[in-house]
Amino acid sequence: MSARSTKEQAKKFAMFLGYAAFGVPILLLNLFADFYYFWQNNFRSNLKKIIIEKTKSTLSSTSIKDIVNLCNKYAEQKIRSIYSIDFVKTFRSSFSVQENIQFLLFG
Repeated sequence: MSARSTKEQAKKFAMFLGYAAFGVPILLLNLFADFYYFWQNNFRSNLKKIIIEKTKSTLSSTSIKDIVNLCNKYAEQKIRSIYSIDFVKTFRSSFSVQENIQFLLFG
């Protein structure tokens, strides 16, 4: 039994040495690469290209009430599940979600 535990301890120690030899240097290389790309993208001259310009939302309290009514309709009919693709298509066509995804995400 002690031979088994010593083999397990040796295996765990070897795994630790492998992590220390390879894992920590890879972690540091990735950390420095992340710093580099972060600073490079923060201070570039054509930064305006990635900024999302704010436009007026067409989402209104009426469209949100319509969404709630649609969900209540499913609840009244005791529909416990629907195909999500049908629900997404209904939202996209009725409420212009595709055009207003920015407002749903960022407010």
